[in-house]
Amino acid sequence: NVSLRLRDLGRLIRVETGNLTLNPREARIEKLRATIDDQGSITIGGEGQEPGRLVFAQLLPTIKIKYAHLPVRGERLAYRSPGVFALDDIGFALELEGDLQKQLSLSGDVRIVSGRFTQDVAIRDLAISSRLLGESYGRGKPNPLLDDMRLDLRVRTVGDTFLLQNNLAPEMYALVDLHVGGTASNPQLDGSILPTDGRFKIPGTGSRGYFDLVPGTNSIVFVGTKVLGQTTPELNLEAESLVTDVDGLEHNVRMRIRGPVSQAEISFSSSDTGLNQNETLLLLLSGRSSTSSVRFGTSSANLGRNLDTGFQVAGNVTRDLVDNLLQPYISDTLGLLTGDKLQLRPTLGPDGVEVRLFGRAGRYLRLQMNYLQGFQGLRQARNEVRLWLADFFSFRTFAEYLVLPQQGIVETSTSLNLELFAEWPIRFDLP
Repeated sequence: NVSLRLRDLGRLIRVETGNLTLNPREARIEKLRATIDDQGSITIGGEGQEPGRLVFAQLLPTIKIKYAHLPVRGERLAYRSPGVFALDDIGFALELEGDLQKQLSLSGDVRIVSGRFTQDVAIRDLAISSRLLGESYGRGKPNPLLDDMRLDLRVRTVGDTFLLQNNLAPEMYALVDLHVGGTASNPQLDGSILPTDGRFKIPGTGSRGYFDLVPGTNSIVFVGTKVLGQTTPELNLEAESLVTDVDGLEHNVRMRIRGPVSQAEISFSSSDTGLNQNETLLLLLSGRSSTSSVRFGTSSANLGRNLDTGFQVAGNVTRDLVDNLLQPYISDTLGLLTGDKLQLRPTLGPDGVEVRLFGRAGRYLRLQMNYLQGFQGLRQARNEVRLWLADFFSFRTFAEYLVLPQQGIVETSTSLNLELFAEWPIRFDLP
């Protein structure tokens, strides 16, 4: 009856029974049963199992193990990583076998009876890989024996008791059935994760961004021959939300996510009110499906101007919001790749979709290009270039193209400006 605590894992292990047979060639482990944290149990060489074997390469001056074969079973075990995941009830039947001088293999079945994933998803982490940021998340020193260990595992849930619960998925249940192959350092996943019920949230959309999964249509499929995190998994998700606009009209909004995880396309539509993609996005962001003043039915010029001003303010707010949401995806990544010489900032507001490109070459050249595509036919393009010529002298040019539809009439205007600046500092020495 032996009790010990593994300090690194913080687990209390009690050895209840076990037979250990030693000879100069090997050690045999039979009917070893241990409890962990007084909850779960692990057995090695139990009833109906082969005994565990450790074959020695030498005993003196130090013990060296040449071959190992350990059949291990676990029941009602728990493992938690605070803020990341919690596996409250897991079981497994595994076999660790191999030549310790060459390669180990781990095979068997892992069952998750109850568990949840709770780590919040950071937008920046989704967009910028650790390779671009120069970060490393793995072990500091390689371990060839463990890194090259062959895997042949089946990981599955017993029922849809696995819960995703974070900032993007407040409550989502899923069925998991995956085969884990390859090696520990380069695993290959085959199988699927099937979300069965629950909801998830689109950041930046307030209370309008909660979507409920459409039953029976969702899957996340892994293919082992494809590159994990790039061409696999394949996403196929559908969700619906009943959104009420500021006029009290209800819209049944459907969202679809299709494609590989690194190239997934997200589409929005309104199945009952006929809104297109842009109008649906506008509805989610601002609560309005159109910025047309005709909908208000007012003949007051002051009221109309106040409404237009309100839309402009809402446009600035939502543009800033979406810019903060998309900037880690696009602008920061492009800045890292080009050494901050180029920045691309797409934004979206009630007045339309705007794309801004900023460029620079030291202190000699500055470039800014803006393009706005409005939801009601408005188009605006503006390009500006500033060139340093010499000390105190610079040159600037900007061109603008504007298409403004008003009451069925489309007005188009263009302009081009050229400017030369001479800036000479004047200093005064004051006593």
